[in-house]
Amino acid sequence: MKAHGLSDVGKVRQNNEDNYYCGTTNLFIVADGLGGHSAGEVASEMTVSYVANGKPQNVDDLVQRIAEANNNVFLEAKKLGNDMATTISAMLVTGGKSYVAHVGDSRIYLIRADKIYAITDDHTPVMESLRAGLITEEQARTHPLKHMLSRTIGTHQEVEIDTISVDLEVKDIFVLCTDGLSNLLEEDDIYDVVKSSNNSTEEMCKKLVDMANHRGGVDNVTVVVTEIEASEIVEDTEIKQ
Repeated sequence: MKAHGLSDVGKVRQNNEDNYYCGTTNLFIVADGLGGHSAGEVASEMTVSYVANGKPQNVDDLVQRIAEANNNVFLEAKKLGNDMATTISAMLVTGGKSYVAHVGDSRIYLIRADKIYAITDDHTPVMESLRAGLITEEQARTHPLKHMLSRTIGTHQEVEIDTISVDLEVKDIFVLCTDGLSNLLEEDDIYDVVKSSNNSTEEMCKKLVDMANHRGGVDNVTVVVTEIEASEIVEDTEIKQ
């Protein structure tokens, strides 16, 4: 499995509240901290470190670590007297599947063959209204409250965590990103960058971050890209009697 991660402060912000994990294991995480300087980056770093250090082996482990991280951030925010919180989009690759656990508006995209799919749903009132058919895509794109979140890590002592599973195929490419990327790049932009990057996950990350910064870089930009190789696909074998 090929993978690379990159985080950049952007062109406007003074500090980077994003965090990510892209280690030597089969776990990948992006998190976008909320609450301002000395708060958002603490929330995202606490969450990413806690989940990654737990070395989850399955989706239940992953969800449990995120739930515990949520409680940790909630209690730390109370102790410090601030309102820090964070998003998290995490992906565990095991047993021929990709398991996603997700809270907030960071995103995970899947690029398979000639299509790109958003496999997470943003937890925002605006996107929930769009999914309910109450507003149009254009209204959602320009809505003044589109950045308001309805679900985050650390805001409440308990949090609902979305889970998604995907059966893997060779050459699947997953792009995990914070909204500093997804707010500035359309899905077609992400697809075009990935397909033009010579199968290099490092080049994909750099091009995506550069494109977001070229378009204003109004927020921190974080992206993790992983490409599935044949060794990650588990074939079913028939047990002969």
